[in-house]
Formats: sequence, C-alpha cells, structure tokens
Amino acid sequence: MKTTIKQATINTINQVLKTNKKFYISSDFPFIQLVGLYLTYQAQVMNKYLIEKGFTVVKAKDVNLQRTDVKVRANRNIWIKTEN
Repeated sequence: MKTTIKQATINTINQVLKTNKKFYISSDFPFIQLVGLYLTYQAQVMNKYLIEKGFTVVKAKDVNLQRTDVKVRANRNIWIKTEN
C-alpha cells in the first residue's frame, strides 16, 4: 500500500510533536512550507492538522518566552498548544 503525501506529512508532524516541546517553529518541521509567497501542500496539511490537534499560531512577541531557554525572533510565528 502506498503512502500518500498527506499521510507522510502527518507521520512527520507526529514525529516532531513527540519531542514534547512547549512550542514549535516552522523550521522544526522538515519540509518546505513556502515557495515564493505560496504555501505548499504539505504546509496546508500541517496547518489544518495542527489546528485540529488544538494548536494555534501566534507571534513570538505576543507570548512570554522568558522562562524558556530557547531564543526566538519576535517576528516569528510559533505553534503553541492552547490550554483548556
């Protein structure tokens, strides 16, 4: 049985999510997400899948990252799990 691009992308995303970080940036996911100004198919799948899993995308400057040892530029988008 062949694996589709969508399923391979979801498998890759799940591997990244197993690292149990507090937040994720786009470079954590090992596939190209932008070509010029257009989102790739894998990026579209990732966005939809992460939203379904309860993540939301925010600007790094809008979140208090003082308690983490990771440096992220303020204008970067980060994926963070929303609390219940």
